[in-house]
Amino acid sequence: MNPPPPPTAEEARLAEAREGKAPWRLWGPYLSERQWGTVREDYSADGDAWRYLPHDHARSRAYRWGEDGIAGISDEAQRLCFALALWNGADPFLKERLFGLSGHEGNHGEDVKEYCFYVDNVPSHAYMKYLYKYPQRAFPYADLVAGNARRTRLDPEYELLDTGVFDDDRYFDVEVEYAKAGPTDVLVRVTATNRGAHAAPLHLLPTLWFRNDWSWKDGQPRPRIVVDREDARGTVLRAEHRSLPPYWLHCDAPGEVLFTENDTNGERLFGAANATPWVKDAMHACVVDGRRDAVNPARTGSKAAPHYALTIDAGAAATIRLRLTAGGVLADPFGLDEIVLNLATHVRGSTLSAGTLRLTTSAALLSQADCVAHPDARPGEYVLLSVAQVSDEPALPALAHLFEPLPATTGAAIAAYLEQERPKTRNRAVFVRHHTPRGEPVGPDLVRKAIRQAFARAGLPYTRSHLLRHTMANRLLAGGASLKEVADVLRHRSLNTTMIYAKLDSRKLTAVALPWPGSAA
Repeated sequence: MNPPPPPTAEEARLAEAREGKAPWRLWGPYLSERQWGTVREDYSADGDAWRYLPHDHARSRAYRWGEDGIAGISDEAQRLCFALALWNGADPFLKERLFGLSGHEGNHGEDVKEYCFYVDNVPSHAYMKYLYKYPQRAFPYADLVAGNARRTRLDPEYELLDTGVFDDDRYFDVEVEYAKAGPTDVLVRVTATNRGAHAAPLHLLPTLWFRNDWSWKDGQPRPRIVVDREDARGTVLRAEHRSLPPYWLHCDAPGEVLFTENDTNGERLFGAANATPWVKDAMHACVVDGRRDAVNPARTGSKAAPHYALTIDAGAAATIRLRLTAGGVLADPFGLDEIVLNLATHVRGSTLSAGTLRLTTSAALLSQADCVAHPDARPGEYVLLSVAQVSDEPALPALAHLFEPLPATTGAAIAAYLEQERPKTRNRAVFVRHHTPRGEPVGPDLVRKAIRQAFARAGLPYTRSHLLRHTMANRLLAGGASLKEVADVLRHRSLNTTMIYAKLDSRKLTAVALPWPGSAA
């Protein structure tokens, strides 16, 4: 009897969750999209839940029993929430939640009047994908209400498409993707594509906030979101809650970050004085109404949103990246971990004949001395990629642990290849063949061919691909590397081989005569 196949990556995650080894389900799509439309938030005197909390109140009133947002996620207790807010420059208010008709308003009762699609979601929520179609014209809220009010229960519903707001393909496809690098480490990618014939503005505000549970009991500490780091690489927010570990939201180069509190705007709703000037609908007031005084200039609060003000050309797409993690401030949150996200997306549903490919990353700070062994590196912060393959089949050679700093340009090139050029295959190798045998790992011949073509494009005479190893050895020596470092980089086991490659002084090679990592002494 053949042994059972090894578990897929998703099966392994689910097993870890069941056995209590890793909380893969701690973060998931637990956020409602229209909490305002539920009867649980009814505190009315007459029990009319639909009219007690209408959509017009939703942006200004703090909820008690749940939160809502578009394409959102939260922890399992919905303490810390994350969702996408949008504005097309024409809507009367910031779009932070789906619009729908209440039971009184719809000719067939309660009804959502939006176009959104739940594209993908694995059981552990390690990968999720959501598509939202956002018009470039003003969203027809009043028209939808009036159009359905004119119809009886015997008539068809008056839908968003019937309003003409999507005519001439004037809309954005907004894709939101989540991929977990770990149970408490979530990479986020938002891609907006302009389907219209003309350039159009789009404001994206990925929002992080705490559900308002501090108002339930006097003296309850208020959670905080503050700026932890801000430089050319982007902004990092730190979120702290009494019953959660700290979380950090890495924002890739936003124009600004807006802060407020998740407190009801009683002044707008009821004419009552607000306990704080910073209230729930401050993002709307700032972005849509232009009120800069609506957000907290001290840049702290229980609700925060990086603001990306974009203009997207016809047929073009724009992408923003974020990362929500309990792992602290990361040196390069969108470097190699983004590559891992792309690779995971490609092979998410595939299985190996045997074995498991594991990719992990860690931050490193390279000094000038460290860079001697890596001629293309410069001192600074890098992400180290560790690759390991565990296999039960001798025919599948195990990959050694590889720790290699990659410059950002190299990482971007690999990510582009994985995302746009890599063929669909069950093979987990990063670089695979595009021709027969398609999907198999590339071999030495293809590597030599690629190098030969590169030499030709550069106008250089081609010799051999091995020349690159000789060049590497000479560069290392010229940069002051020791013989031990040269041998380590070239992975030589024979001292004579290192002598041939680098024309080295044989007397100095005694330093290489040491046990090699991963080999017998």
